[in-house]
Amino acid sequence: MKTKTIWEMILEGAIAGIIPALFVSMPVLIILYLFIPLLWVDLGRREGWKKTIWPTVVAPAVMLITKNPVLILTCTLYLALAGIGLAWVYEKEADGKGRIASAYLAIFLTVIGGMVFYQILHHTSFISVLVKQIEAFGKNLMATYKNSAVFTKAQSAQVASAVESMIDETKLMMPSVFLILPFFAAWLLILACDQTVKRTRAAAKPLKPLSHWQISKPLRNFLLVMLIVLLIAQWAAGSGDHIYITTLSELVDTCFSLMGLSFLYWVFNRKLPKESMGRKIIICLVLIIIPSSVMILSMIGVIDVYTNLRLVIVLRDSTRRR
Repeated sequence: MKTKTIWEMILEGAIAGIIPALFVSMPVLIILYLFIPLLWVDLGRREGWKKTIWPTVVAPAVMLITKNPVLILTCTLYLALAGIGLAWVYEKEADGKGRIASAYLAIFLTVIGGMVFYQILHHTSFISVLVKQIEAFGKNLMATYKNSAVFTKAQSAQVASAVESMIDETKLMMPSVFLILPFFAAWLLILACDQTVKRTRAAAKPLKPLSHWQISKPLRNFLLVMLIVLLIAQWAAGSGDHIYITTLSELVDTCFSLMGLSFLYWVFNRKLPKESMGRKIIICLVLIIIPSSVMILSMIGVIDVYTNLRLVIVLRDSTRRR
């Protein structure tokens, strides 16, 4: 083993160990830590995935300075799953779907592992602590409005009702957030990894842009079943709030919204030799301005998934060129 490689592994482990020590003073570094596996993937691409085990061992030794066992165990788990795991996945030349699936599992299992570590070491549920913090935030927000003496009693009552509704919706959304956010984090991580490995050897199967995403037939059929189940469950449950229905609804909406956005990207870039980032940004800005844009995207996604609309547009374009 080269001396340069040894020092590189030690340095990467030290970086991955020092950053968690700064989380308290600079919480933004938590987002930066998402991309730490880039170092592991780059090292594994050049030296082999087994070399990434060494910085994974060095990092927790450095993290001992935090004296926070939950943080040490969670970060080490992330380095092992996302760092070593993605280094192995890239060495095996997995396709884009395989890379995203691996990154998603790594991030999701890290989140679940962190909750388990917290509950074991603190003898209390992480979810219950999070719920109490959300409720405390709502109470503090209400106290601020009341002490400002700007609102009338009727307006204060309306604000209190809105805050309570927001807290209830947040509680209902928690499971879907823990399921959906790791996907988008994994997507960003894989995009960054693909750009990083280009320096040494580009991935054999680069991740397709969103405009070229397609849902496989099994997933299409599964989503159709989920739509039917969701409609039946909503009809049977009535107007009450049910966490399972909310979670299922958010998952289905996210899938179809992504496909709707994919269709819009494709429509407005199909005639260009290279996709325009400016057009994509404009589409996103317009969707932010439009009310109920998620519902519109979901409807577009359903039409795109279960019809041949893209093929019809392509045939029409080819007919016009003649």
